[in-house]
Order: sequence, then structure tokens, then C-alpha cells
Amino acid sequence: MPGAREPTEVRGSAVPDAQGATEVQGPAVPDAREATEVRDPAVPGARESTEARRPDSVRAHNTALVLGLLRTGGLVSRADLARETGLSLPTVMDIVERLCAQGLVRQAGSGTPAGGRPPRLYEFTPGSRMALGISIGTATTTALLTDLNATVLHEVREPSRLREGPEACVEQVTRLLDVLLARGAERQGTVIGIGLAVAAHLRDSEGRRLRPWDDPGLAPLDLRALVAERYGVPVDLDNYAKAVAVGEHRFGAARGHRHVLCVVLQDGVGAALITGGALHRGWDGAAGRFGATLVPGPDGERTTLDAVAGAAGIVARAARAMRAASGAAGPGVGSSNGAGTSNTADPAGTSGAGSMSSSDPMSPSGAGPVRSAAGPSSLAEVCAAAEEGNPGAVLALREVGELLGDAVHNACMLADPEVVVLTGPTVVAAGDHLVGPTTRAVTGGGRRRVVTGALGERAGAIGAVALLLRNSFIDPLRVSTG
Repeated sequence: MPGAREPTEVRGSAVPDAQGATEVQGPAVPDAREATEVRDPAVPGARESTEARRPDSVRAHNTALVLGLLRTGGLVSRADLARETGLSLPTVMDIVERLCAQGLVRQAGSGTPAGGRPPRLYEFTPGSRMALGISIGTATTTALLTDLNATVLHEVREPSRLREGPEACVEQVTRLLDVLLARGAERQGTVIGIGLAVAAHLRDSEGRRLRPWDDPGLAPLDLRALVAERYGVPVDLDNYAKAVAVGEHRFGAARGHRHVLCVVLQDGVGAALITGGALHRGWDGAAGRFGATLVPGPDGERTTLDAVAGAAGIVARAARAMRAASGAAGPGVGSSNGAGTSNTADPAGTSGAGSMSSSDPMSPSGAGPVRSAAGPSSLAEVCAAAEEGNPGAVLALREVGELLGDAVHNACMLADPEVVVLTGPTVVAAGDHLVGPTTRAVTGGGRRRVVTGALGERAGAIGAVALLLRNSFIDPLRVSTG
């Protein structure tokens, strides 16, 4: 097929757990409060009743509590479920029978009798249903087939065609979905729907249509409607940062928390807010354009967080700092380049927020390895230089971390999250050189925690699955009044 790339396929690997995250607590799967109820009837594409969709639906809430305990509790008897949930035994028996009929729960032996017949034991069967998730980035498109615990059953990754236009984007998405559906058919499982995460600004008033192309003559693409019509299953679509936030909240570093700010660093800076357990979308679904936040530039002018903490801004800042460190700064070093780069040659440290004086041991005048006068050409080179101890690279990442931390701190003062998740390729590459200063600026010795994301390169695609499950299930976190 013209324009198609050779995909890279990865089989049968599980979602990274939260052990790699900073200060993450809790079990490996969401607890009962995060549990959800399956659509009724459990048929692909079927819509739940109006009653089941209402947040005050007692039946939905009770089913979600029971299913949540089954998901996290291993083998459980109906009496145990009644005791843990506070529901009556007849209610629990009815719920378990319905979940068994849907294939989400199965009987798995008998327990030890306590003077009578041995109790029946039940367990959750996440493999009884499957979901598809695709993350469409500017550089890479990742497609996953998962079970209901977001365990990856099959993965395909290839260069993104998003910037090539609508036809190329649709061709890639449908081709990858066909591959995943074929793998699902081999497993003889039921696919409940498709989640899509796209690196684009979306608005609800525009039907979340895509406009990521430079050509103004191209009509916006209603990818969600196109995919839903082609495959006949429920489809959810949102932008990348929101999907990552939902994924980290359900399956990653923020699980178990009700108020979460997720900040994603890659080409630019995105963010999403989980409040009261639900994704905050704003009045037109466009919340989260954190990169447009105005921050001080090196000479007191205003610039954007994208220009400072996006990959290009970091590289430009580091190039100046590293040239200064090598004594090859040349004309113009110490002035702004319009991308939020700092005046690293300013000995008084007056170049703006996050700058340091030349007496600082990590300033460009300190000892350490230096790169050539040409400077770094990519974020990877900057981070590699920082790992080698290059003072200019270390300084640049530290300054960006401080500026980012100030912006995140301001957002926290407004939103009051209990945990901040820092994630994205830049966070992974820069590590503590950037995360450390950001964390110190955000926490300030207070109770708020900053953690790094737990889902890695799959964060967008797992987030797309989480978007789908959010609407395919009813989550007690979203209906609770507590």
C-alpha cells in the first residue's frame, strides 16, 4: 500500500507496573473504588440503558463495587463480597450471576466450609473481553490489543503518518486496527471497542475533529465517526495528554488518587487534570493546553512554556550554555533567541527565572566534559551530555526544570491536586536533571507528591484503552459524592 511503513510487532508483554514510579503506592490494579460496570447487555456496540448510565444508578454502583473487589481480591466467595461491600447477600448473588452470564466472572472452585456446604469461590476474568488502543503521535503511532486490565496482548509500532494528511492518517489507523482485530480473532475474544489518542488540539464543539495539518484547504477529519462506522463498535477519541492522564490514573502512577495533575513533556508541553476521579475537559473540551502558559523569558519578556520546556527550546538553551562552557560562545550568546533560552553567560545571574551566577558549581564556568562548539542538535545529545557531567547541559536542564516547576506550582495552587505526574519522552530522557528541580519547586516541603509516569512508551495507547473503558464501564470514583 503506498506510503505504508513496515510495522514493528511486539507480542504478549504486560503493562509496566508502578514500581518504576517515584513514591507510588497501592496494588498493581485499581482497587474497588476504581472498579467499573460493564455495559448491559455485554455485546460489542450495545448501549447501556439510560438508567445504567445515570451517575445515581444504584444498580450500576453496586455492580461496580462487586466487580472491583473481584478484580483485586483473587478468589472470593459471595459471602465475602457481601461483607466487604455492605450489600445484602441476595443482591450480591444476583450481581455475581449476571457477571458470570456476561463472562466477566467465573466460578473457580470451592472454599473451606464453616460448618455447612463449602462456599463457591469466584474470580474476575479480564481476558473475557479485549480492547483496542491507538496512540497517534507526531513521530510514532502505537497500536495495542489489551485485556480489561490493560495487559498488552499484541502491539504494533511504526512511524506516524499524522502529518502526511487525512488520507494517510486514516490509512494507517484502519490498517493497524485490522491487524489487531485479526489477532483478537485468533484469541476468540470479544472486542468491546476502540480508544484513540491523537497529538492534536480538539474541541467538543467541533466534534473533536482533527486539524493537525498545515494546509487550510483540508477539511477537519472526524476520525472517531469514521472508525465507529467502519468497525461497528464504540469508539472514544481524545488528545494525547488527556489520554495519558486517564491511563496513569487507572493503571499507572496515579491510581488510587482522586485529584491528579498530569504534565506531559515531548515536542511541547501538555497537561490534563483529574478532579474527583473524573477527567476535567473544560467548557469546550480544550482544557490542558499547558504549553500556552506565559512564563518569563531571559530578558524579562513573556514567552510560552512550550518555547521553554519543549524539546526545541531545551536544545537551544543547552547549545548556548554548552558553547559558553567550552569558551566558544561567539556573538549573540547571552541573549534570548525567542525560544525562552537563558542568558547563561550573564555572570550576575540576571537573565531571568532559573538562571544561576558564575559562582555556582554547576555554572558553565565549572569543570566537566564539554561538547564541540557546534553544540547539541537533539534532546538526546543534551541529556547524554548532562549524564557525562557537562556543566552547560546540566545547567540548561536545571533551569528548564525550575521554570517548569514554577508553572506547575501555579497550576497546583489553582487546582489543588494531591499528586502531580510528570511523564513523556523528555522526562524519561532528562531524568533527575529536570525532574529534581521541578519537584522541589512544586512540593516546597509540603504534602503534595510528584511522581514520574509508570506507563512508559505505551502511555498514550494504554491511555486510549483507558478512555474507552471509562465510557464502557461506570466508575464509582465518578459517581461518588465523597
